[in-house]
Amino acid sequence: MQAFLTGHRNIDRTRKRDIKRLIEAALYQYDIDRVYCGMARGFDLVAADVLQNLGIKVFAVLPCRPQFQCYKWTKDDKDYYNKVLNLCTNKVVLTDKYYDGCLNQRNLWMIARSQVCISCYDGRKSGGTYHAINHSRHLDRINFDPVLKQISLIERAYVQLNLF
Repeated sequence: MQAFLTGHRNIDRTRKRDIKRLIEAALYQYDIDRVYCGMARGFDLVAADVLQNLGIKVFAVLPCRPQFQCYKWTKDDKDYYNKVLNLCTNKVVLTDKYYDGCLNQRNLWMIARSQVCISCYDGRKSGGTYHAINHSRHLDRINFDPVLKQISLIERAYVQLNLF
């Protein structure tokens, strides 16, 4: 089974223990053998690092080359990114140059190939994490709420067609 990661950028390595609990819960709940990671600063990188340490294949999905043009990265962020990227099983770059919307396209690419969403989401109604979760409602999701410090399983939303 394949999963993808989505989460907030303000989740840093100090939350690694919480992220490990989330990953372990996801692995216990689902037979996940590959995880797509958008390699964004914050949750994505921390979760990918945890997954690699647990021996799970992480597939890096880069929205553009180089990804550093998407937003500001510190030297420490870049070093951590390169460490995690170098340990990824596979890598794909979706476009050579940054453009408005390329981060969303990366998310849609990962969603189309996944059965499970592993998220770190606090409930805010804007941003990339919100949009990725909204687009992946048809998938099961396991979420860590960083405010409540709680893990929850959210089952997929089924769409019923009424033909009459």
